[in-house]
Amino acid sequence: KEAILERVLSEAEYRQVIIFTATRDDTERLTAKLNEKKLKAVALSGNLNQTQRNTIMSQFERAVFKILVTTD
Repeated sequence: KEAILERVLSEAEYRQVIIFTATRDDTERLTAKLNEKKLKAVALSGNLNQTQRNTIMSQFERAVFKILVTTD
């Protein structure tokens, strides 16, 4: 699944994407993998405090990051 996702994100044109994962570990791992591929991704999960979550959402809204990976 991840290989297909990486290929789609590398080849498709998009403004922004939200990817939902099952666990926080999946969120962190996938975000790291996407960033290794130079796909500007940021992780959002419940282990962050409210200020951190607000900062991430603000950055995503301003397109600092094109991909938001979060738990569902």
